[in-house]
Amino acid sequence: MLEVIEFWFKGEKVLKTTAITDDLKDTDKQIKIVGQIICLSMSSPKKESWDWNKHYTSLEIHSHDKRLMHCQYVLELASVLAYPLAPSLVTRPLSGSKLNQSDYPTWKIPS
Repeated sequence: MLEVIEFWFKGEKVLKTTAITDDLKDTDKQIKIVGQIICLSMSSPKKESWDWNKHYTSLEIHSHDKRLMHCQYVLELASVLAYPLAPSLVTRPLSGSKLNQSDYPTWKIPS
């Protein structure tokens, strides 16, 4: 799962925060998605949904000086390779949830 930060439209000098879904599927538009891979965990033993645990997946785990860098967490992806999802907001844990109360509110994605 990728959290979209911005969209890059070919030929434009500025990044945008929104894009039309139909445009994302259009190969001629050559739109790139700039985003971060988010870590998800199963919400409960019933495995009904996935919850975001407020962590991002690092793309490069070997840092020479132990500093976190932008390039370790952010990537660009052609929009035609992405499938938009609309997570819902969850304000408190479901019974049996593996996340701590402090991890809420968070996003929830049906499995």
